Amino acid sequence: MNDAEFEKSLDVLVERLIAIRKKKGISHEKLTELSGLSRTAISYIESRKSTPSIISCMKLCKALDVDLSKLLKEAGC
Repeated sequence: MNDAEFEKSLDVLVERLIAIRKKKGISHEKLTELSGLSRTAISYIESRKSTPSIISCMKLCKALDVDLSKLLKEAGC
């Protein structure tokens, strides 16, 4: 996977996380409580100012009740 493909996959992953959060009606504040990540970290990930670590992805997926492996496949990883 080259850098452009990686960036595109990351964009898809983040877009899916945002869509799932919004569909479930979960605010950044609530996601902070559920995931243990800071509100700033969540905001930076969603705005693509920061690349999420695998641990952050795992925490977000657990908080949103989403299967990380399925989400990664959807993102083309």
